Amino acid sequence: MGRSLPSSGFGRDTACDTIGSVSNARKILARMRTNPRDWAIQDLKVLAERFGIQYRQHGTSHVTFLHPRGLVTVPAARPIKPVYIRRFIDLIDALEAPK
Repeated sequence: MGRSLPSSGFGRDTACDTIGSVSNARKILARMRTNPRDWAIQDLKVLAERFGIQYRQHGTSHVTFLHPRGLVTVPAARPIKPVYIRRFIDLIDALEAPK
């Protein structure tokens, strides 16, 4: 399911190099809310790790993010369309909402 990602090597504009804790993940999430364009699938995977969301991508062009509170499937092609970013944000919001 969820895998650990290296903290370097993704270069350019991905959140992978900058997310080190949940507080940093929240900053990235706030940026994602403000501008849901130009995010890479690696950014979503790193946020998923920080928020305890499992993901799977078994030889497909889509990544499925799984949590008992919801499921979101996102095409891995870059750039990810804003509608998928908003769905991913909604999944994280569902985690933080009272049960």
